[in-house]
Formats: sequence, C-alpha cells, structure tokens
Amino acid sequence: MGLVERIRGLFGGDDEGEANYRCIRCGEGYERNHQSCPACGSEFLAAAEGDEDSGEASGPGELP
Repeated sequence: MGLVERIRGLFGGDDEGEANYRCIRCGEGYERNHQSCPACGSEFLAAAEGDEDSGEASGPGELP
C-alpha cells in the first residue's frame, strides 16, 4: 500500500474496493493504470473485471 492510499484511509477516502487496475503478481489494486506496480515493481497490470471477495465473476468460465 502506497503513501497516498494510507493517507486516504486515514481521512475516510479509502476506495480500496473500487480498484480499476490490479497487479497480476501481487494483487494490489489501483484507481489508474501505472507503468509498473508501485508495490512490487511488476510491469504486468491489468484492468480489474471483478472483486473476488464480492462474489462477482472475475474470469472466463467462472460462475457468479
């Protein structure tokens, strides 16, 4: 978790459940796309299709 996300969490601006992009290696979520993951340095980020914890389908072949 980056510094900005920590500050947002302290002041009630925590949008962790609404990540638009997610790192394929570590799973960290972000509101906007990055060239590389700030948490682990991976260059593989993808658009988030659904949140695993919410019960939404997150890939082909999975049922909601």
